[in-house]
Amino acid sequence: MAARIDWARWFWPVTLAFVAMPVGVLAGIRPELAIAAALALAFLLVVFANLANGVVLFAFIIFFETVPGLTGVASLTKLAGALLALAWLATLVTRGDARSDFLGEHPWITALLALFLAWAGLSFIWAEEPAGAVDAAYRLGLNAVLLLIVYTAVRTPSDAIRVLAAFVIGATAATLLGLASGATTALGSEARLSGEFENANELAASLVATLTLTLGLAFVAKNSPVLRMAALAAAALAMFGILLTVSRGGLVALAVAAVAAIVFAGRWRPGIAALSTVAALLAVVYFVSFAPPAATARLTELEGGTGREDIWKVAWRMVEDQPVRGVGAGNFGTSSIHYLLVPGTLRRSDFIVNTQKVAHNVYLGTLAELGIVGLALLLSVILALLGCAIKAVREFQRNGDVQMEILSRAVLIAIVGLLASLFFSSDLYKKQLWLLLAMAPALLAIAKSSWPPADRDAL
Repeated sequence: MAARIDWARWFWPVTLAFVAMPVGVLAGIRPELAIAAALALAFLLVVFANLANGVVLFAFIIFFETVPGLTGVASLTKLAGALLALAWLATLVTRGDARSDFLGEHPWITALLALFLAWAGLSFIWAEEPAGAVDAAYRLGLNAVLLLIVYTAVRTPSDAIRVLAAFVIGATAATLLGLASGATTALGSEARLSGEFENANELAASLVATLTLTLGLAFVAKNSPVLRMAALAAAALAMFGILLTVSRGGLVALAVAAVAAIVFAGRWRPGIAALSTVAALLAVVYFVSFAPPAATARLTELEGGTGREDIWKVAWRMVEDQPVRGVGAGNFGTSSIHYLLVPGTLRRSDFIVNTQKVAHNVYLGTLAELGIVGLALLLSVILALLGCAIKAVREFQRNGDVQMEILSRAVLIAIVGLLASLFFSSDLYKKQLWLLLAMAPALLAIAKSSWPPADRDAL
């Protein structure tokens, strides 16, 4: 009697064996590429099994841009993002739930985002370096897709909590690795804390958002003393990390986030005001009594913002020259050299001549590269997403879901803090920012799904 093969039983083992063989061969040739392939396979299995788990892993991975030894070869975030997008497309095909359709639920945001991306892509026509404009539009497009993915994946309060917890864990791990490995940025005779894969200013901005989220998660975990203590410890580390970065932009973002926390605190306003006051006093005491002299001097002796003031002058000259269309997406560094020899003293022209600098201000940089049209579209998208976060807070409050209401307030404040940090950086492609922006409509969808059926039908 002929033996029969149970294909259903042997399919996955055989498939994994065939996949594992080339990875094993690759390990003998390029071990670092084998590591990347193994990580990609592991992520692939997770994300195709459950899209929400894939977003959770992505929220952690964004704090670790590259695999050690693979710099210039593989980017973890790009690889994870590509696999996440594939899993999202597969989910859309297999899930007939209209609530997963961001385009249908938020047509105005979709239209604004599409117009912004189209304008950025169209700028290659007048850009001095067309390839730079195409690359910038492509990177912005990836962030736009993240909005759609998160909206589809994050469908329950548990999903939202896990994604935000992964964000906090990633930021905490990056800070601890920076402290352990001595990842620093030079500051006179002292050093500023940097992340393993973020400079001091970028890490400070991420930690401002982390500080807000950890306090929100601490409340969510009030029934678990261990988790609550872990969240509060992460909040303390975030505050400590912000101070160690000696980032002026980070401290400004922290101050703005504190004000936003008081504004959006609702019935918890007195307690939040007290907490914000304590945080401000801690910062003052640290820099007055404990910080190295070079750190204190960095805050008190601005000296034109280490060349930032001169870069802003050049950016404004671009705006005056091309106020409507700008010089083209991703072309600030290329075009800035043409705006040096005009009236107006620049103390640090070496930042333009020797190295092609970014604008160190997302809003001014967008105005310079994409003109009034581009900046207006970008701000419209951001304000619309902030509106979703505010609506989510109100709907959770209406539902009586205190935990999710507080978590939504934390996300809103974290976004405001990150947006404030963009006045001192050009990190428009920052995945942490776009992930939190994507959480706003996802939280709103969760809030709406918990309404009574009659209320949902009346919308």
